[in-house]
Amino acid sequence: MILTLVFLLLAVILVVVQTTVLQFLPGGFARPDLAFLLVAFAAYRLPWIPGILVVFTVGWVFDVVAGINLGIYPLEFLFVYISLKVVTLNSPVKESVYQIPMVGLSYFLLQMIVYFLSSLTLDHAIPQWSWGNVAQETVLLVLAAIPCFVLFNSLYEYLQMRIARSRPARRVRKRL
Repeated sequence: MILTLVFLLLAVILVVVQTTVLQFLPGGFARPDLAFLLVAFAAYRLPWIPGILVVFTVGWVFDVVAGINLGIYPLEFLFVYISLKVVTLNSPVKESVYQIPMVGLSYFLLQMIVYFLSSLTLDHAIPQWSWGNVAQETVLLVLAAIPCFVLFNSLYEYLQMRIARSRPARRVRKRL
């Protein structure tokens, strides 16, 4: 419960940073999608129900703050969460080998899917597709994922240790 609340608070903080602080960067700088990184981390580390709660909340907050079409961000984030969770569930490969590449691949595929669906529904409001821009954003996201995952993982392990220490040890009764 504490773990879920802390990651919910972290989700709100990341949305605020992404929609306010990162917008002050000059136009030439690309901005990594911090909310997407939290969704990917939640898919790797959090159990199903707390993860879905965190992912839906970050999508909903991001949708309220910066969404044009309401409901798109929660659906995108839930789709990414479930996809990454299913693909990496019970994987025999060490986590550190596939986490960052899967973030990049899922972000790239999500951008293609969103653009395709937008082109079917919003023919007047979509920008031109640019492979260079999508590749640049994906590379930036992969580079930003490394320190973000280190930070998220440190927070996760710290909270796990605090939760484990706060639980009292069970006493075993001796039978006579």
